Amino acid sequence: MNSILKAREGISPNWLSWIDRWHKVSPYSPANRKTHYRCLLLVGRWLATSHPEVTSPEDWARDLAVTFVAAVDRLKVGDWAYFHYKQNHGQPISAYTKDRYISVVRNFFTDLQEWEWIPRRFNAHRYLVSPRAVRGLIGPQPKPIDSAIWKKLVITTLNLQPENLRSQRYPFALVKALATMWVFSGLRPDEIRRLPVGCLQFSQGKDEQICWLDVPANKLNPAYTKPVDPVLGQLVTDWEQVRPPSAPHIDAKSGQTVHYLFADSGKHISWHYLARTLIPLLCHVAGVPESDSYGRITPNRARHTIAYQLANGRNPMPLLELQNWLGHRTPNSTSYYTTRTHLELSQAIEQYTSQNMRLASVLVDRTAVASGATQRGEPWKYYDVGHGFCTHDFFETCPHRIACARCASYVPKTSSSPHLQQAQKNLLQMREAIPLTDAMVTAIDEGLEAITHLLETLVDVPTLSGETPRQLGTVEQRQLNLIALQDIPIRSAGS
Repeated sequence: MNSILKAREGISPNWLSWIDRWHKVSPYSPANRKTHYRCLLLVGRWLATSHPEVTSPEDWARDLAVTFVAAVDRLKVGDWAYFHYKQNHGQPISAYTKDRYISVVRNFFTDLQEWEWIPRRFNAHRYLVSPRAVRGLIGPQPKPIDSAIWKKLVITTLNLQPENLRSQRYPFALVKALATMWVFSGLRPDEIRRLPVGCLQFSQGKDEQICWLDVPANKLNPAYTKPVDPVLGQLVTDWEQVRPPSAPHIDAKSGQTVHYLFADSGKHISWHYLARTLIPLLCHVAGVPESDSYGRITPNRARHTIAYQLANGRNPMPLLELQNWLGHRTPNSTSYYTTRTHLELSQAIEQYTSQNMRLASVLVDRTAVASGATQRGEPWKYYDVGHGFCTHDFFETCPHRIACARCASYVPKTSSSPHLQQAQKNLLQMREAIPLTDAMVTAIDEGLEAITHLLETLVDVPTLSGETPRQLGTVEQRQLNLIALQDIPIRSAGS
């Protein structure tokens, strides 16, 4: 309460009366009302500093709405705050925060206009909209926990012992059931906290027992049921058997009387117990840090991890089924959890490159380039094709680049060509990426049978000089002209 009083300092009393009036009748949830209220206080502080003549929503017009959007787009951390505590003070705020500030003010003016508390002097849905450049920066950002850390957390949860608890105020059975629920259920922290007693039931399937979890109503959807691991059901059942009787509570979302599952002696677990106590405990016992490549391990990141693994595993779950399991209203929400991480994208690109691109050795005759011999048609670049060199500038487009047909561009390595002999000291050795077709990749990876098939398909394909292998009479000798595999190594990450 003291922080709210301090946050109201320096703001026009008239503006405060309007947002207080809106707060009393707003249909949003308590958490959203609190978020909207704090944001409107920031707007009131901006008005008091930049536009002191504006003290009421009635004074807002189209020009001021456009000015506000521009001010948010240039906003930095701490500019409108009443106290500064963040380390990134003075840095530009994120695109997500910009969009949230603008959407809060848009909803605020939309409500006031729809309720006819103020005249409709401008269209809030047209002029209080995030710029396209800001919206373009907002997209799916899944934050799955690093696989090595996640595996250790799962193992630690399943093997948690009473001696692992340091100074816990809750019984061991409750702590283990809560930790297992966090690891296996894929629920939001608020949904875990609001689970009722008897939320898990067992049924016998064709081959094994199935455990069903009744999920309470969340922020957008009604209650639903989904299958979970039977290990979770067993540990929750163990806690229910020793759970002391507790007085029921009124659920804030549904308004129903509920006996909360994770309550001890009438005391419901605190809002911050999972984030501030249980997760640090599991990390300590598992011997892993409390942060990974995406930052701090928060309660909601377990949901990201499970959804990501289900969507991108060896046998991925279909999108619609994953949507129902996560309790999303639309597939768009599910897609925010399923986008590939930067690490997996780099591995996919490396795998694609290794399959479709190889490196061939190239010798460049610097003397021929410097003397101008290249203008007279003299060769200057020599592609290593195993037993000889190809001197054609467009070697990478030749259909016979894996099995050389010895056309007019071919120079054998045993040649006594005076030009090549004189240029030995001036040859620059390098490697050049050569694209491969599917048939060439198969010939390199699978061996003689695939190579023979490749030769048969190219027997009547013209070389870069115009002749076909059949016309050159090299059909029978072509198996001797293959580029050696060691001359076309797979591209590595450091190449």
